[in-house]
Amino acid sequence: MRKVQDIAFFADRLVISCDESLSLSEQGAYFNFFRSTVRAVPDSDPIDVSISGDRTTVYHSLVPFGGKLVAIAEQVQAQFAGSPNVTPASVEASQVSGFSSTPAASPVAYKDGILYASVDGSFTTLRSLYPKVNVESNFDSDN
Repeated sequence: MRKVQDIAFFADRLVISCDESLSLSEQGAYFNFFRSTVRAVPDSDPIDVSISGDRTTVYHSLVPFGGKLVAIAEQVQAQFAGSPNVTPASVEASQVSGFSSTPAASPVAYKDGILYASVDGSFTTLRSLYPKVNVESNFDSDN
């Protein structure tokens, strides 16, 4: 059975993180996760997206930041965005860093980035995920 990990609002859509995928509602209709027609794919239709990789990644936290949605898993941080808007045709997903994190503490967006906790043995580290300078689509991470 799949478990809902986190819920957020992004680009006028309700976003539900469930295991390794994200489900985005129809734009402006927060409780509709079903297509409006089978003949076409309007820009407002719901979106299901995930990042493929060499292992299963369960995203435990969602943080809207800087026009993108950052999804955080125990070993991976990813971004979801669209250009110019988030639509079924334009949604893009990419891994932005690969540091450990813990679902025990929720990440927090602040002016310059996102703070999230990482546990290594008996030590806890606070990491910062922030946009790279002069690179619109990538983030960097720091202790």
